[in-house]
Amino acid sequence: PIGDPTRSTAALQLAEAHKHLGNISAAQAAIEQAQLAAITDADWAAALAALGGMTSGMGDYTGAQAILEEAVALARASENSLTLCRVLYALGSQYWRLGKMDRVHALMTESLTLARALGNAQRELYALNALATVAWLQNEAEAEHNFQSIYRQAVAVGDRLSAVTALNNLGVMADDRQDYQAARDYFQQALT
Repeated sequence: PIGDPTRSTAALQLAEAHKHLGNISAAQAAIEQAQLAAITDADWAAALAALGGMTSGMGDYTGAQAILEEAVALARASENSLTLCRVLYALGSQYWRLGKMDRVHALMTESLTLARALGNAQRELYALNALATVAWLQNEAEAEHNFQSIYRQAVAVGDRLSAVTALNNLGVMADDRQDYQAARDYFQQALT
């Protein structure tokens, strides 16, 4: 119903499902429903974050950046820390696509700080993985240490996706340095 405070969130969940099924036009329509149903700044920020992700997925990185910048401003105004944490991560990911690593680092660090304050292990692991990936470009040893730490933390909290992502990154790093045995071991571990 109109005015239902959960309607915007439900529409965004529907958009995500459509996106995963490859139905982009239905996902866009659901995002529009979320925008129409948005009541709070946090609702608007979440809807814009979804729109920014969709825009980026279609290859319009500059357009996505502008949408996500607006989402961050709304999330800050909302004082909803979880929404801000998510939107900062989304904007940081967008800056990654644009090759602006200094901005990626700053946004992911802020997202990480919020995730830790919220006690949200999943968001923390997402931000840590992004930061380790940025570190990989500058200091492979530090990045490897970070990915190993992320793996242990992910296993401890039962976050399989983050654990597999860390193992995959460790495998790619080993492969890059031509340590094929270690690469195979990491990739095999990710499959078990």
